[in-house]
Amino acid sequence: MPPTESVENNPASVPYGVSEMVANLNSFLGVTLVATLANVSDRTLPPSWAREGALLPNGESLKRLFAAQRIWFQITEVETETIARVWFIGKNPELGGQAPVMALREGKITETELAAKIFTKGSWPE
Repeated sequence: MPPTESVENNPASVPYGVSEMVANLNSFLGVTLVATLANVSDRTLPPSWAREGALLPNGESLKRLFAAQRIWFQITEVETETIARVWFIGKNPELGGQAPVMALREGKITETELAAKIFTKGSWPE
């Protein structure tokens, strides 16, 4: 996959299945945040999506989950998992004070990825 092509445009390029990606997010963020990212109110859905062969979330939800996974790995390259989780739920100045998990839920993928990039580069604006 060329570096400019995003995973949400080519889900088959993910090095493992969607169920494993959801299982990882459930572990990293917890099922409540994964349900929030997918914009579903039923917290029993994320664990079911993590089972191989299970029904999957819709395309828009998958885009947000793929973005969350990319951001998670980006942040944990330079910070601990605890800090990454706090980053997802904390108010973010790059997102107008909105928590990244809520920005992703609203489909603000590009803006949230930029906020993560700024965070990982250590260049928060004054």
